[in-house]
Amino acid sequence: MVAPAPPIDLLVIGAGLHGLVVAKTYAESLPRATILLVDSAGSIGGVWARERLYPGLKTNNAVGSYEFSDFPMILQRYGLRPGQHIPGHIVHQYLVDFAHHFDLVRRVKLNTKVKAATLGDDGIWRVELGQSGGENGGDGEPQALMAHNIAVATGLTSEPHIPIYPGLQDKFRGRFLHSIDLNSRAHYLHNVKGNVLVVGGNKSAWDVCYMAATASPEATIHMLIRPSGRGPSWMWRRRGLLNFLSISRITSTRIFTWLDPNPLASSTQHIFMASWLGRLLCAIFWTFLDYLVLWTSGYLPTKSGNGLEPLRPRLSTFWMGNSLSVHNYETDWFDLVKQGRIIVHHAEIDAFTASHAVRLSNGQQIGQVSAAVACTGWKYTPSIRFSPDPALLGVPADSGRMEKKAAQTASDRLQFPEYYCINSATRPSNDAHILSKDPTGVPPRLQLYRFMAPLDLHLASPRIRQHSNANNKNSSLLFIGFYQSVQTTLVAQAQALWATAYFQRAMTSPAAPGNLQSRREWTRKNTTYQQCRRRGSPFPDLVLDALPYVDLLLGDVGVRRLRKRGGACGGWWRNLTAQHGPGDYRGLVQEWQRLAVRDVACNQVGECGEEGEEREKGERG
Repeated sequence: MVAPAPPIDLLVIGAGLHGLVVAKTYAESLPRATILLVDSAGSIGGVWARERLYPGLKTNNAVGSYEFSDFPMILQRYGLRPGQHIPGHIVHQYLVDFAHHFDLVRRVKLNTKVKAATLGDDGIWRVELGQSGGENGGDGEPQALMAHNIAVATGLTSEPHIPIYPGLQDKFRGRFLHSIDLNSRAHYLHNVKGNVLVVGGNKSAWDVCYMAATASPEATIHMLIRPSGRGPSWMWRRRGLLNFLSISRITSTRIFTWLDPNPLASSTQHIFMASWLGRLLCAIFWTFLDYLVLWTSGYLPTKSGNGLEPLRPRLSTFWMGNSLSVHNYETDWFDLVKQGRIIVHHAEIDAFTASHAVRLSNGQQIGQVSAAVACTGWKYTPSIRFSPDPALLGVPADSGRMEKKAAQTASDRLQFPEYYCINSATRPSNDAHILSKDPTGVPPRLQLYRFMAPLDLHLASPRIRQHSNANNKNSSLLFIGFYQSVQTTLVAQAQALWATAYFQRAMTSPAAPGNLQSRREWTRKNTTYQQCRRRGSPFPDLVLDALPYVDLLLGDVGVRRLRKRGGACGGWWRNLTAQHGPGDYRGLVQEWQRLAVRDVACNQVGECGEEGEEREKGERG
């Protein structure tokens, strides 16, 4: 093994959207820092890497809401039009351009996988790298390096989850693939004469059904949705009122956050939500939203019937989180169901019984299956071998151990206000398992402070415990991008700034590493809430709580949370009622640096004076 070089300042694992913005923010704060980004793919972009794109892939976000504040996505440059959902190849090119613009390309090492990361007694990470693909990480000897800090930015879609079906290996003679393979194997779905089986009810399954139906006019697409899962995704069609009330607008306008019970909200919002008026308005809002989406999608009962009933979601939008997807197809997806091109089944796969046949749990059998696509999600556990014990990191490693933690967390639920899991008026009876205290079948859930930071890393070894005092817990590891949200770029930028301050030990109270008790309480409360509200996902699912989460992170580092200025009412009305976009968060790093310099100067003098303190309070919102 090659001897490692001196420790680098920051290792970023993942060169996707989150990895790039973390590296950019850290480098902007410390221009002389040594930073390395590694990614197992052969190109920059993460989920938008060139080799992971497939025909028809687009963002759920419209132009203007999926870009970084300091690097706008110029319409003319990328051939886009206002209101358009951004094609995948454009997002890939945008992220490549972002990396070139901020001088990150020279810091990126592609086709490289982190195999193991070990925290030494000196607080420095020893990292083992290998080439992507091949046995034991690829050809050639493993490489080693040391790092003071690690940001794991692999996100939620790095390792595919592929179920094991009886008969798949020894009997089925059709083509079988996971949705991650569509870039290189999309031709499997072209000009199919028989049936195509698509397993899943999530947005990627809808995409694959549409792709197969349009690429193979003579094929019938069978969409298989598991009864034990969360059911079909809600599909937001931009017509009528929903053309104005887009998901992006609702989730980035602060007044709507007052209609959602969540622990990330301000204390004033908690008081409002605990009142009878707050709970009434909350129930009215979610009931109205349910009805609006049901109506625009054609799910409401009709006299003649339209064949869409199997696609009607089982749960209210209140519970679905980011499973509420956007209809961003060139033609009407639902017409394919009405025409019989897509047939929806609610069943499990019992077995692949013959060369081209699949038996379902409801007794039906689908024959002449030429191709089967598993849109079955991603693994919950990182592929990196961490030492110390992953239990200290708060990430899923041993499912049994994490399930035990989930059970302990579930028992704490009754200590929280009832309105955190308020019942929507339209919540159907068959989703009662959402509030069940029995965690059986619940995916292991991350236990991370601010959804990023391990709580017990300082307990990794006796020597680290000895050198970790009350004001300097070990803060050398973060998990970035382990969440779901429509407001990806806003949250990613806030996480990146928070991570930069955290790694530099420049965090304000109570987020400073030394305040361990308050950090534990925050983690316990928010993990319990996510367990209650988003039971089907191990990761935070930020919808109307995305903006409060961004506010929280910005408040931790001391920068202004209310981003809109001016107006007749001093800006507070615009901050409450106007949509927030990337442009409102421009210059975050410079703003944080100015405040840090001022804080240092004030500490040296001993006091800033009343005038300076009032001005600082106003700037920080």
